[in-house]
Parts: sequence; C-alpha cells; structure tokens
Amino acid sequence: MDTHPARDIRPFATPYLGAALILAAGIALSAALWQHSAALVAREAHAYLDNRATLVLAGVQRRMDEYETLLLGMQGLFLSTESVGRTAFRRYAGNLEPGHRATGIRALHFTRYVSRDDYARFVDAVRGDRSTDPAGYPDFAVRPEGVRDEHYIIEYIEPLADNLAAFGLDAGSQPANRAAFGAARDTGHFNLTPPLQFELAPPGARALGLYVPVYRHGAPLADEAQRRAAFVGLAGITLDPRELFSDALSDVLAEQYRIAIHDTGPADAIDSTAVPVVVFDSETAIAGASDDAMHKTRNLKFGGRTWSIDVVAHPGWLKSRPGNRIPYIFLGAGVAISVLMAALYFAQSRARARALRLATRMTRDLRHSEQRLRLLAELSTDWFWEQDQDARLTSISGANSGKLPLPFEQIVGKRRWEIAPAALSEEQWQAHRQQLAARVPFEIEYAITDSDGNQRWIVARGAPHYGDDGQFLGYQGTAQDVTERRRSTETIARGSAVLRATLENIDQGISVVDSDLCLLACNQRFMELLDFPESLARPGTAFETFARYNAERGEYGEGDIDELVRKRVELARRFEAHRFRRVRPNGMVLEIVGAPMPDGGFVTTYTDVTEQVRAEEELRRQAAILQNTLDHLEQGISVMDANLHMTAMNRRFCELLGFPEEMARNGAPFEAFFRYNAERGEYGPCDVESLVKEKVALARRFEPHCFKRTRPDGRIIEVRGTPIKGGGFVTSYTDITAREQAEETLRELNETLEQRVRERTAELEASNQELESFSYSVSHDLRAPLRALHGFSHLLEEEYGVLLDATGLNYLHRIRRAAERMGKLIDDLIELARISRQGLVRMDVDLSKLAQDVVASLTEHHPQRRVRWHIAAGLQACADPVLLRVLIDNLLRNAWKFTAERNDAVIELGTLPDPDPDGPVFFVRDNGAGFDMGYADKLFQPFQRLHVADRFEGSGIGLAIVQRIVRRHGGRVWAEAVAGQGATFYFTLPWPASAQR
Repeated sequence: MDTHPARDIRPFATPYLGAALILAAGIALSAALWQHSAALVAREAHAYLDNRATLVLAGVQRRMDEYETLLLGMQGLFLSTESVGRTAFRRYAGNLEPGHRATGIRALHFTRYVSRDDYARFVDAVRGDRSTDPAGYPDFAVRPEGVRDEHYIIEYIEPLADNLAAFGLDAGSQPANRAAFGAARDTGHFNLTPPLQFELAPPGARALGLYVPVYRHGAPLADEAQRRAAFVGLAGITLDPRELFSDALSDVLAEQYRIAIHDTGPADAIDSTAVPVVVFDSETAIAGASDDAMHKTRNLKFGGRTWSIDVVAHPGWLKSRPGNRIPYIFLGAGVAISVLMAALYFAQSRARARALRLATRMTRDLRHSEQRLRLLAELSTDWFWEQDQDARLTSISGANSGKLPLPFEQIVGKRRWEIAPAALSEEQWQAHRQQLAARVPFEIEYAITDSDGNQRWIVARGAPHYGDDGQFLGYQGTAQDVTERRRSTETIARGSAVLRATLENIDQGISVVDSDLCLLACNQRFMELLDFPESLARPGTAFETFARYNAERGEYGEGDIDELVRKRVELARRFEAHRFRRVRPNGMVLEIVGAPMPDGGFVTTYTDVTEQVRAEEELRRQAAILQNTLDHLEQGISVMDANLHMTAMNRRFCELLGFPEEMARNGAPFEAFFRYNAERGEYGPCDVESLVKEKVALARRFEPHCFKRTRPDGRIIEVRGTPIKGGGFVTSYTDITAREQAEETLRELNETLEQRVRERTAELEASNQELESFSYSVSHDLRAPLRALHGFSHLLEEEYGVLLDATGLNYLHRIRRAAERMGKLIDDLIELARISRQGLVRMDVDLSKLAQDVVASLTEHHPQRRVRWHIAAGLQACADPVLLRVLIDNLLRNAWKFTAERNDAVIELGTLPDPDPDGPVFFVRDNGAGFDMGYADKLFQPFQRLHVADRFEGSGIGLAIVQRIVRRHGGRVWAEAVAGQGATFYFTLPWPASAQR
C-alpha cells in the first residue's frame, strides 16, 4: 500500500479547513505554552521570593548566633574565676575593640542581682570601687530610687562613657525585663527581652536585651532551686535593632523589599492572641503589600521569644523581573508560527511533503526552545552565561542577571581576565586559560569591584558546549554572587579570633572537649600548667591520649597505666560537674573545675593555687596561734559574724560567764547565750523570749559598746564590743571586781585629798594676796627713799658740783648709780613676783616674730653694734604670748650683753632636730663671754651673777624669770657654755595646736 503522507488527505479536508485547523491548533498550543511558561515564571518568582525570605531568616539567625557566641564568651569569663572585677570586665570588653564587636551592639554589661538585705552594702562597695577610677564613684545611685525585695542593677557597662546613664539602672524595674531575668535564672539559658525603651536607647527608640545567667563559681546547678541559690546576676548585651538588621540584611534590603520583624510573644506561649510588637521595619511601605502572592513569612524562635519575619515585594515586582516577557514571546511567536503554518498550508496544500518537513523543523526548534527554557528555570537563582571559542562572553541571562556586578555592555565580548585582571594572580589566570584550552569543565572564584566601588565575590562554573555536529562552540555555565557567604565566613573567623584572644588572656588553663571526649579547644596556659607537648594541642586529640600521657609520666602515681587511664576515662564519660585539687610531681597544686555543656562535653579550668594553698596553710597556722593566744588571755574573748553566730571564743569566756562547755562551739547562735543567761536569772526577773528578742535586736545594730554587769555571784564583768567591718563583733569580757574595789578605795582617798587641796588652795590664795600686798608695799615704800636719794644727789651735783673735787664727784656718781641699780632690782623683783602669780592664756605663738621684734629694738638703740643674727623661721609653740615675749627678750638681751666685747658677735635662735616627747627644744646660742660650767647650778638662782658688775651690768634676776616662765609652761631650761667661747641656753615648750602629736 502507498503510505506517502501527501496522499493521506481526506477528500473533505480543503485548504481552508486544513489552514483553519492548523491555525486553531497552533493558537491553542501557543496559549498552552504561554500558560505553562507564565506558570513557570510565577513559580520561579515564588521560589526566588521564598529564597529571599529564607536568606533573611538565615541572616537574622546568623547574626543572633554571633551575639549568642559573644554572650557565652562573657558567661565563660564569669564562670572561669571566682570573681570578675571592673578592671577585668573592662579589659574583656576592650579586647573586642576595634573590629571584633558585631554591628548593632550598644553596650556590654553585667547586671548584679541584689537583695534587699545586700542593697546598702552593694551601693557602698560600688562607690568605693577605685579599680578603674582613683576617685571611685561617690555619686553612684540606683535608679529608679527605692529599696525593693529584688534588684537587678547594672554594675559594669562598657563603653562606660557612652552609656553612663545606664550605670546603676535597676533593669528589673521593667516587668518585661524582670520576666526575662527570672526565666534566664531558672532555666540557665540565655533569654531575649521584647523591644523596650531602654536607658541606653535614644528617646523614642527601642532596644533589645540579650541576657545569660551568671552563677556563683563552682556552685551546683542541677535543678531550679540550686540555680536560684547560686544566682549572681546576668551578663548582657544591649542591641540596636535598626542598626543590627540594617547591617545584617543590607543585601536583601538593597533589592527594595520590605522586611518587618515582629515579636509575637514567648516561645512557649499558648495564647495566640498576643499583640505583636515591632522589632524592626525597613519602613519601605508599599501599596498593595497585602497581596499574598508578594508576601513570605518565616518564624524564628530565639532566646525564649518568637519572631515573625515578613518579606514583602511590591506589586510590580513580578512584572519587572527578568524573563517576565518570555510567556508573551512564546505566545506571539506561537501565534505567528501558527499563522505562518496556516498560510504555508494554504499556499502549499498540494505540497504536503514540503509542509511536513517544515513542521518537523519547527517542532525541533520548539523542542530546543523548551530545553533552553527548562535550563533557564533550573538556573534561575543564579545567572546563565555563554562564551565563544575565544573565551569571550557572548550572552548572560537568568533571574539574577540584573544583579551583575558590572553593566552588561562592560562584560559582553570580553574575557574574564580582561574584565578583572587583578582579581587573580597571573599564574591563576594562566591555569584557567589552560583549562579552557583543554576544554574541560571548570569552577573559578574571584573578586570584582562593582559599579558602586564595593567588592563582590563571584563563583563561575562552566562546561564545554558542542553543536549537533560535534563542533566545539565555546562554554556554557552559571555564575553566582557568593559575597554574603564570604562575609559570613569572615565573621565566623573574627568570632573565633575573639574567642581565642579571650582564652589566651585568661590566667587559667582552659580545655573544651566534646561529647566524644575529643579536644575542641584549649589555650596556651593549659599546655603550660600541665606541661603537655604542643603536638597534643591540636583539635580532635582524645581525652584518653592526655590521660595516658599523664599516667606514663607518673602524674597519677604508681599503678597499672591502662587501669589508671580506664578509670579516668570512665569518670569523664559521666559528664558530671566536679571540683578537686591535684598536686603535680613538681609540687604545683592545681584546682581543676569541670562543668558539663548542655549538648555534651566539658569545659574544664585549671588554676595554679599553689600560693593560695600555702596561704591557707599559713592561715590555719596563724588561726591555731591565735586560738592558743586567746586561750592564755586573762580576758574572755568571743567573736561573732554578721548573722550573730559564734566564730571564735576562748576558755576564759565560758569561765567568766559560767557557760557550759557544750555551748562553746563555733557556729552556735549568740541568741542561745542570751536565752541561757535569761533562764538562769542573770538579767533578773524577766519575760525570757521578750528579753532575748530585745537583746538580739540591740546586737544587730553592730554599734560599739562598753558596759559593766554584776553577776549574781557578785563578780563584776566589763563587757566591751567592737564592730567588725562587714558585720559582726569582737567582744572582750574582763573581771574587774578587784579593780572596782580598788577604785572605790581610791575614790575615798581622792575625796580626802580633794578636801586637803581645797584647804591648801585657800591658804595659797591668802599667801598670794599677802605677797601681792607686799609687792605693792615694796614698790611704794622702797621707791620713795630711792627717789629722794636720786633727786637730792642730782641737785647736789648741779648746785654744788663746782665745789666738789674729782673724788667727791666720783662718790656722788657712785651714789646715783647705786640708786639706779636698786630701782632696777626692785623692778625685777616685782616682775618676778608678777610672773609667778599671773594666769596663763595659752595659744599658738610665733617665736620667730617675737625675736625679730627684740632684734629690731636692740639694733635701733645701739646702732654702733655689729651683730650677725640667725633667727630660724616658723618657730612656734603653745604658750602665753605675754610671758613668752618676756622670755625671748631676756634671753636675747642676755646674749647681746655678753657678746659686747666681740667684734664678730653671732647670736642664733633655733630648734633642735630631735624634739622632746612633750614639745620642741629651742635654743639661744652666742659666741660671747660664756661661763664656767662649774657654776651652772647657780645660773638660774635670783641675784646670782657669774661676772663682775663693772664688766657686764645686770641684777641677776633675768635668768630666774626665764626659768620661772618655762616651768609654768611645763618645760625645762638648761645651759651649756665654755668660758671665753660663748654659751647656749636650751628650753622646751609645748607643741603648737597645729602640730599636736
């Protein structure tokens, strides 16, 4: 049978009907292809938007994980040591600067948990903290004011200068914060607060707080009760959401999406009606953003909170995507082809074979187009490229081709090494050219600077492309922007560097092993303390390897090595918290503390406590010495702590107060001693419980006290209590019965003595009154004949002097001089009596100023004398200024008088460098006539002269006046001299008030 296609035509299939059928079929096929390609483009757009939403979720998760890592590092700082001070915290925060701190962090801080009872002590401790500031923090105060049952006070915060407003903030005053703190404390996990108005944030702005609990070093944490008991505070980070997410999501935000993050409540909340709170909103609000086709949502649970992350595209986004016109191209091409096919069929209906060949060719072209479309769909998340046999890029297409680092016209027609010659070294580009020459698949990663000047990292993958005839046409492949991945890798590397720097700056050895007991990390201090070789410090080294190394060198003592290693591996596999001390063969004492990690494994710290152990042994020795000393004291001694519990006492304490030996134990409550005394009647008749409460309340004031108590047996006990810094008392109990009896006898004697003193005082007052009357009588009665003698001798000389010869005039002059000396003697006697009875008015007196006045007077009245004066400056004493002027005047005039025969006279007033216990020692020194020390005992007696009157005038009263003044001030006076070389007079006076010792 003839089966030629041209002959397989129905008689009724006219050219018109055939053309119509072909046209209808072509249009239907084009419409189907249009719908299929449109659906494919839409699915691709959905997939791309879904990919963007997943990328946003990953970016948020990654950034929050970075903060979690940083926060765990802060927690490790507090877990690795007994106490972290302000200096250590500032040093830790400083290690994160510059470049190590993730964007968005406003502050690192430690929030101290403070109870009502500890509030005042905490505030005083912070004010007195001078570890980083010599002035301390005297103005430190907790805000908001008021004492509450629980406080969560920000104690450390860095940088302090930028966040001073938050220093001392009671963060627990905000309910949301308080809830997050409580959850972190009870679970041991880090917790995130909802967006709040923080002190650290600008007005109107909100911030996030990320906290992790800090527990007392080495405390058990097996259950919630233990965690609450060991709770110390929280290490935290305050975050700026806008800065944080604007940086973390910068690449996605650059694509003009709206990204909104809402806090929908606690992660374990059942109530779904909670009102979401905005955490971050890019604020690029777009009309029609409620269209479900343009909206993707992801949920993230982190830090005990649930976040809803919305990624919204604008309504015209789908239309603007590359490849959006492909369905219309297919439709137009299909309709055109259908019309062409119908026309051709109509024109060549009689040449069916030719038409069939044409249809076959068109079908093949259509299949090729579908294959390219399918490839484009598969690579739509990247971009597709083609290059010719000379490695020149000829075309670029795909969903991401619009995100090329450079404009299309700067790329097409060029080779990669021409587009970015500096992206790789010449050797690397040469290796790439060799791959192209060998026509093998390749993958290459290189950096290129985009039009905005930013560095972009591109990964290009390609394979050789051949035609149907096997001819090499060039390469086809895909390219992908991996900049974000590179940044993530660099961020992780920076975080690892921060962690490594932290570990290496801690003065403790630290090792971390995983659940398989393989080493994850360690620091150099760990290797130094345990003397491990560097070959063991690589990650992945088994714990058993370290244990075997120790066993083989005798670290665990004698025994079978395999058995010693097995026991330690079995103990380690229990993953239980442990704390013990081990003495190494070299004598070093290591304190080893292991803490299990939530996901398995251990963090172990190794601290050299050799000096601490020695100090503890010395402390125990000193305590034994102290107890032995206390037991040999005649006084009873008791020491109690801030909780009024006995911490030390001696045997004499129980003996004096009659306490039974079974009560004399450390830790016994002081209340028991009060009750024992009350019950046996030591305090007299009383309500025992009421009196005990009163005594305990009085003791809790921790105030110094001293009182006497007479026991029922008549023994008198003196009780003296001295508070201890931080709370508690040291109390001494002294049996003063004999002393009280002696004091009573002494009081009786004193009363008798005081009566005798009063009687003697009355007699002295009467005597002084008589002496004063006598002085006035002497002054008046003796001066009268002297005045007559002086007056008549003067008249005799004036009126009868011409009648007297030289001998007579000499006698007359001697009479007048004798009368003058007698007058001077009377004046000195009256002065001596006045000084003896004059009352003292003590004050600080400048001896240097008094001496300068005397020197000025002497120089003025005797200008012909040449004397070198050396008056020391600033000489002061506490004395009567009037009497002190008389003293200085007499001593300086005495020196002036006895240096009159010297042309090189020197007079000095000063003080000795070594004072007396009661005051300074002053001296007046001259180089005058001096005196024989054999007569020194007569020097200060009235009317005693050591030189003849014709040589040095005087009455012999001056030095007696000096001695009387010094003695009235409680001092002493003495002299040293060498005849013909001068004399030095020493005297002591009380210290001035400004220099009391």
